[in-house]
Amino acid sequence: AAALAEIGKAIGEKLPGKADLLPSAKALPTENLIPNGIQFAPKDSLGIANAGAGAVGYYKEGAKRFRVAAFVRDDAEQAKDVMKALKAKPGAASVSGVGDEGLSFGLTGKDAPRTEWVAARKNNVVFAIGDEEYSLKEPDKQAAARVGKEDAQKRLKALLSAPLPAASASGASSAAPSPSASTAPKK
Repeated sequence: AAALAEIGKAIGEKLPGKADLLPSAKALPTENLIPNGIQFAPKDSLGIANAGAGAVGYYKEGAKRFRVAAFVRDDAEQAKDVMKALKAKPGAASVSGVGDEGLSFGLTGKDAPRTEWVAARKNNVVFAIGDEEYSLKEPDKQAAARVGKEDAQKRLKALLSAPLPAASASGASSAAPSPSASTAPKK
């Protein structure tokens, strides 16, 4: 494992371009982020058709495991398109009092428990906070592991009250993640 880490680092240093996180990955909060806990999707982030590129951070705070998704776009209209894709999920509902627009929705993966999400947009940025399906596999521990709608809204308000990131020229729609943003979380 140590040798592979060094080999990967050496290869990454030889790749062209800046070794910097993309704007969506930079927008993720760092507090309680698990090691190697950022995943970047160049399209259909969270497995949602038409959501586009986005970064997902994996977090652990006590018994809670949760995810934060960030979508940084060039302008508010593109961020509204992300919200439109999220609203297309069956059962999605508007949430008031958070950002320029907010909504709740659920995701169900293959052989995975349903995760609940709350998303909000402010200007050119969309954040979504949801359950980590890994922590929901044990039914007797689900209640303690879930983020909950009120907690997610509180976290979203804090994220949206901080200075919002701006997209760079290669920013929101870049198809290739940087080496540091493409690591999958350890579970």
